[in-house]
Amino acid sequence: MNYREETLMKVRCASMVDPCIRDARSRMALEVADRFSRGEASAEDMMAAALGARDAVRRATDGAKRAAESANIAMEDAAYSAAQIDIQCAVSGAQRAVEAEIDVYAARAALSVVSLTDTIGDCADICRRLLARTGGGSESVAFKDKLKLMSADEGFIEWVGGRTLKEAWAECQRGDWMLWLAARSPDVDLKTLTMAKVRCARLATAAYSAACAASTDARPSYEAATYAALAVNPRRRKNLDTLGQCADVCRESIPFELITQGVTQ
Repeated sequence: MNYREETLMKVRCASMVDPCIRDARSRMALEVADRFSRGEASAEDMMAAALGARDAVRRATDGAKRAAESANIAMEDAAYSAAQIDIQCAVSGAQRAVEAEIDVYAARAALSVVSLTDTIGDCADICRRLLARTGGGSESVAFKDKLKLMSADEGFIEWVGGRTLKEAWAECQRGDWMLWLAARSPDVDLKTLTMAKVRCARLATAAYSAACAASTDARPSYEAATYAALAVNPRRRKNLDTLGQCADVCRESIPFELITQGVTQ
């Protein structure tokens, strides 16, 4: 992957948090990066955009420090007086501090896109943190977009489409996708995840054996046998739909509530 292709991937990543990026210099950096990825801007343009994006990060960082200091003072006043007006000021101050912190992450996301040293993984990590601070489970950020940030399988992303996380978990017939998602959910403990994997492995082993027995070859390749065993073919209802059975196992073994939290991290 060359630098222009990598920049395009970072632009797509940052587009998931585009509504959070408010500073004009940060937005300009994204525009320059997009043009650069299409060959319409030079490396010099990227360097100039990076300078502006760094200034935006510094300004946002300074603003976040001031907001945090003001919030702490307001909280101390509220704790001392217990007056309703001071309590309201403390709540407002805390909200402004959160918004200022979001501005910092938004500016850093834009800078990461035009940075020569930040990788796609660095950009994705910043965007994930930003989503977590903006309430990543809100309707404003689609589940499909979160999967893109998590570098999910393209087939999984395409299948999800407009489904919410809850709908996808209830309807998915691919146990491998569901195990992948569960493995990235910090609230799913190792024992729960392992038991689900063991049950799915038993199903896959049985399917593999059946595929080998049905094969006309003396020693069918692992790839061919696995495909025959796991492929979902709705035209042949007698086929063993192992992935669908694994999906049912995941729903039985792993509570949906644990998955919900994991996706927003």
